[in-house]
Amino acid sequence: MIIVFIAALVGIFSLQYFYLNLTIQGLNRAVVSTPIELFYQDIDSTGVIAKWTTEDIENHLNEYYDKALRKYTNNYEVDYYFYDQYDGSMCVEKYCTAVEISVDAKLTLTYKYHRVMYYELYRSVNG
Repeated sequence: MIIVFIAALVGIFSLQYFYLNLTIQGLNRAVVSTPIELFYQDIDSTGVIAKWTTEDIENHLNEYYDKALRKYTNNYEVDYYFYDQYDGSMCVEKYCTAVEISVDAKLTLTYKYHRVMYYELYRSVNG
């Protein structure tokens, strides 16, 4: 009788671990492989990148993360920190040269997913 109980308990833990592993892999796929095109959606027909703002980037990425992360969890938070890539100071202007994106998600009662990605952003000299 005890062996049946232990086998059932091991089976339940194995399924939980499998589900957690599958969720973490899906979140990693969505976050790490964020399409770089989301940063450059405002390219005109001549190939000149239009001046983007920090709000534009946040809107593009929030839309992407809403679609990509909702498959795996409903409890997630995306934070943006815009900074100057040359001296590392915080950017409070409308146009910044780098962004740090932090994604936090609560998967289970005890496990939290956390990933930080850094992107350097460039504008066209003509733009």
